[in-house]
Amino acid sequence: MAKKKSAAGNELMTGTRVYDVAVIGGGASGCMAACAASENGARTLILEANDRVGRKICATGNGRCNLTNLHVDENCYHTGGGEDLSAFFARFSVQDNLRFWESRGIYLHDRNGYVYPRTDQASTIADAFDKILRAAGTEIISGSRVTDVKPEERSGRTAVWMRRRSLRDRPEPRTYCEKTAAGTCASPFR
Repeated sequence: MAKKKSAAGNELMTGTRVYDVAVIGGGASGCMAACAASENGARTLILEANDRVGRKICATGNGRCNLTNLHVDENCYHTGGGEDLSAFFARFSVQDNLRFWESRGIYLHDRNGYVYPRTDQASTIADAFDKILRAAGTEIISGSRVTDVKPEERSGRTAVWMRRRSLRDRPEPRTYCEKTAAGTCASPFR
């Protein structure tokens, strides 16, 4: 990897990109994590294997996208280790979720405690995520599979390698980030 010095004299690697947060997976959880990071000033990247973020969202709720349930609390979940989930629900409640969408112009309706976009179309949520993320400056790389994630002791960063579908035979340059979040288990943070 070629190296050069910046104007400040710092060593930079060419062919790499540096982010504060890299989110692996652009599903619902990954998009929410990226929204929180970007809207709080982090240079954020989403790496999504599908052709766009939110693609799998379009299949949820029978194509309508059940965003949440009005009667959700820690008693609705069972964990193998008996963890107390009340802190999680206190941190990002059902009401916080509703406010998140409505403050961004997505109107919702309740059907027997199940909350859907007023359009009853999951694509409304997928399109909104794409718009919200791009407006917040999140870089989205779709059609890319992460092939490796490794912390690097010398720099204190995490290196993420990926392979794009259009470049199957050639790995992409390393992407460096300060934090990574796997979309399947990431939750919104403040």
